[in-house]
Amino acid sequence: MKFKVEYSIEKDMVPYLNAVWKMQYKTFGRNNLRERLLSSKPEQFQKDIKKAKTEEEAKIVINDFLYENLEKNKAEFAQKIKKIQKNLDDNKEKIIGKLEKLYNKEFPFNVITIYLTTAGICPYNYEKRWFMTYANADEARVLSVASHELNHFMFFYYYLPSLKKEGIDDHKLMVLKEALVVLDPNDTDKKPQAEDLKKFLKTLSDRPMDEIIELAIKSEAFKNIPVE
Repeated sequence: MKFKVEYSIEKDMVPYLNAVWKMQYKTFGRNNLRERLLSSKPEQFQKDIKKAKTEEEAKIVINDFLYENLEKNKAEFAQKIKKIQKNLDDNKEKIIGKLEKLYNKEFPFNVITIYLTTAGICPYNYEKRWFMTYANADEARVLSVASHELNHFMFFYYYLPSLKKEGIDDHKLMVLKEALVVLDPNDTDKKPQAEDLKKFLKTLSDRPMDEIIELAIKSEAFKNIPVE
């Protein structure tokens, strides 16, 4: 299994468009997420992106901002890529081993690409086998993000298709996906809509994953997740 770490303006533009310009990701109950992400950016960028009325206008603003940032910090980005690549390579067996033990299933992917992002949020694309990590994250945070996102990928691969066939609401399944990370004691991610289900899942931590999933979707915490 191989990790590939890269930076791409085209990829970094994705969370800027879908979270900083307009929030198009599921927030899972996180209030004012877009506003918080935007407020962390330079003042001139904030003014320019707020003026963008169309996606094309927003792309121009974001591309100019990211290009200027990359040109100013090319050497720094190259160093970050090298550092994060080494960090993930050095800890690959630990990350994958932990997931395989949790799910009692083989990690099914040969290559995972990790793109650096400066947006402040880390989206993923399961179909294309990539996720993003914070460009300025320390080593522990990089490993935490990798474990978190690859936990999602394991759930998608082994459980999501059959659960969808049962006709279970898509949003509830996405909340379940977020709640399952609580089974990793090092994961501190908080999404309000998943917190009640996390509490329930903690009581099942010694059970096999098949049983955890089965009991989770029958639980009151799961039933009470708001439908979107």
